[in-house]
Formats: sequence, structure tokens, C-alpha cells
Amino acid sequence: MSPFARLLFCLLLVASVASAHRTGEGYLYITATEDALGGNVQATLADLNEAVPMDDDGDGEITVEEYEAHEDEVRQYIADRIAVGTEGRDFPLRFTERQYIKLRWAIFVLLEFELEVGGPIPDEIEGEYRLLFDVLPEHRGLLLIERNDRIGLEANESIHSAVFSPSEPRHALDLNEEVVGFGLIPYLKHGVQHILHGTDHVLFILALLMTSVLRREGTGWSPVPAFRPALINVIKVITLFTIAHSITLSAAALGWIDLSPRIVESIIALSVLAAAINNIRPFFGDWTWGVVFAFGLFHGMGFASVLTHLKPYPNALVKALLGFNVGVEVGQVAIILVAFPVLYALRNKPFYTKALLPVGSGLIALLAAVWFAERAFGAG
Repeated sequence: MSPFARLLFCLLLVASVASAHRTGEGYLYITATEDALGGNVQATLADLNEAVPMDDDGDGEITVEEYEAHEDEVRQYIADRIAVGTEGRDFPLRFTERQYIKLRWAIFVLLEFELEVGGPIPDEIEGEYRLLFDVLPEHRGLLLIERNDRIGLEANESIHSAVFSPSEPRHALDLNEEVVGFGLIPYLKHGVQHILHGTDHVLFILALLMTSVLRREGTGWSPVPAFRPALINVIKVITLFTIAHSITLSAAALGWIDLSPRIVESIIALSVLAAAINNIRPFFGDWTWGVVFAFGLFHGMGFASVLTHLKPYPNALVKALLGFNVGVEVGQVAIILVAFPVLYALRNKPFYTKALLPVGSGLIALLAAVWFAERAFGAG
């Protein structure tokens, strides 16, 4: 296999892995009535496949039929890793109903359960979630009180009370207290994770960074003379991108705009393709700022799909938008802090403009073209 082919294979592999685990979340819902405790647990079939292999036909997609063929194994795996109890004592748990939540980007299985409390419902309960931490350490579980008759809470599908992680797999909840909501910091973390796991967003930024250490002279590229001006220019471009995606992220989360996900995701792929081609055959010209801003608007609508899934209530919306936006910006800054100094150090090397820039941009363009075909036409 040639070096070019190996590089293409690795890039495709990275992209596919990042896309497969883009959500990285599961959910533990608790329902507390006057005389009973129960709830449900939700996780994607793709994530569960990492722990209990279900891909019988080897096509990389886990179907409902494949899940049902392995349901006993999956239920046992889940039962061993979730618990609800009090004062260190776990209540016996029994699974009952099963449902599926089919989203554009994943299929969730929802397993309802009943708990044998053996007496009055306690004031304080503890939820434990260790699902998938053994195979996906970056996975996170969200704890929600779906119903709590003591405080008149009903049909809560969005306000999260705690986040489970490998270091914090158990959380206590007082059933006499109001649900505080999913705070600013968890949303900030969610924003960071989303930008770093979103391969298309990362490649769009990288495509812009690749020529940030160069300047156009005639029909070729030459290295920029100084670090500071180049970095300031990058900050300006990324800030413009941030303003654009913040506008549409907020508007979409508030329900002011509702564009087809197929259109949004296709244009995001097109933005990556355009940025990569511009590195090889520049055509943005004086319109660079406008192009970045325009594409940023669609990236924001892409980001909004996360908040749409979380469905924050009005009293949590401001925190959700602020925290998620700040998290995305932190993620973007992290990418710049890592990539820009490296690219700046390489800008004077002959291979940078003769090999790295055209080959790297070409690979990004190829990936983006595949994404566009898949998203726009359902190809592949």
C-alpha cells in the first residue's frame, strides 16, 4: 500500500470512528410516585454494540432485529451496571417494557424497569450508572427525574440532575427538592466534547488554519513573516465563525428557524469541501470573511441538533445556550492552540506548500465530497 493510500485509510478510519460515537451519552430516568419507584435506561444500539457485539452481518450498522437477537445479553449487561437505592442499599430491579427511539443519527433502546423498595419511598435516593465505562471511558450518563409526585413534577425529559462518569458513577438525590436543572458547567463540557468529536467541524477549522500561516503572492503561496499578525488574523476569522454559529444555534434552539437536517448537514459538508478546495485553487478572494460567516450560520444549525435532542426547558435554556456556546469556543481555541504553532513552524519548509498543503487539503476535500454525497443523496 502506498503512503498516500495508507494516509487516506487512516483519515477515513478516524472520521468513521468519530462519527460513530458522536453522541457518547446514555440516560437513567427515575419515576417516583407516592407508592412506587421505577424508571428507564436509554442507550444507543451502536454504543451497546461496543460492549455486547451484535453486528451479526458485519455491515457496521446495528439494526433492531440484531439487537433483539442479543437482547438477553444486553439486558444482563445493563442490569449489572445500573442501580437505584438508598443509603448504599440497592433496590431489586426488574425490566418491563421496551421501546425504540429512532433519531436521524442513532437508534436508542429504552428499557423500562420497576424497583422493589420494600417499604415507604425514601426521601433520598441514589442512582448508579456504570454503563459502557468499561469499553468507552469517554461515555457519559445523564440522571433525570422524569416524574416526582412529591413536588408535582411530570414529563421531565430534559432537565438533568447529575452527570455520571467513570470517576463519579453514583449520585444522591433528595426527592423533596426541586429539580435544579442541568447547569452551566455540564453544558460547557458538552460543547467542548461536541466540537472535538465533530469531525466535519474540526476539518473545516483545520482547512482554514492550513493557509493561515501563508500569504498569496501571484499564483503561489509564501510563508507569513511573523507569528503575531497571523495569529491575530486567525482569531478574527474564528471569532466571525463563532458569532455566525452562535446566532443560528440560538435561533434554532429557540425554535425560530427549523431547516431540514439533510440540508444543514449537506451544506456543512459542502463548507468543508469549499475550504479545502480554496487551499488548492483559491477562489474565496475578498469574500473570505463573508464565506466563513455564511458557512458558520449552517454550522450553528448543526450544533443546535444537540440542544434539540436535550430539549431544555425555558428555565434551563439560557444556561444551555451560554454553556454550550462557550464550550464550543473552548474546543475551537484548543484546536487552534495545538495546530497553529505546528503549522507556523512548518510554513518555511518546502514540503509544506508542495506536499502537505495540497495533499492534506485534497484528502479533506475527498472526505467532504463523500459526506456531501451521503447526506444530500443518501449515497454510500
